[in-house]
Amino acid sequence: MKNIILYLTVIMTCNILVAQDVEILFETNFNGETQGSLEKLIEHVRSGTEIRVGWAMDFDGDGLADVEHWAPCEFISVYDGHVYNQIRNIHQQSPGPGGMKISGKENYWYALIGTDGIMQHKFILEQKPVLDFEGVDISDEEKQKIIDNLSKVKEERVQTKWVID
Repeated sequence: MKNIILYLTVIMTCNILVAQDVEILFETNFNGETQGSLEKLIEHVRSGTEIRVGWAMDFDGDGLADVEHWAPCEFISVYDGHVYNQIRNIHQQSPGPGGMKISGKENYWYALIGTDGIMQHKFILEQKPVLDFEGVDISDEEKQKIIDNLSKVKEERVQTKWVID
């Protein structure tokens, strides 16, 4: 009996230490529909509360998240009734077979994500050649088009969650 009580105590303590009480203040889905209180989120921004934003991307257009990221909100703007957070430069990573891989090149990505569910993002390609085309049968012109496209600012609708711990 003592072992069972000790076991349960250890499990409960671990759950308390690991569990986070997260309050979702505001969220958007892939269709642009919202839930939560934008006003409450703005109040937390203005009072200096630490906020995190999570966003999901739907690469194949099936309405389901294919990848999800989370970041602390470090540079927040309130403009025209919406909240925007600039995601600082991160070293490029890509999903693929076997999981997430970090780029071997000096490529970076940054974004601006808003409570309107729109993410603007682009790559900063600092090293040439910026991509590894080994084993890919495409022309140099096609390779350059891919590189040029990565350097452009793109805009897409994402699923977002704005939370406080």
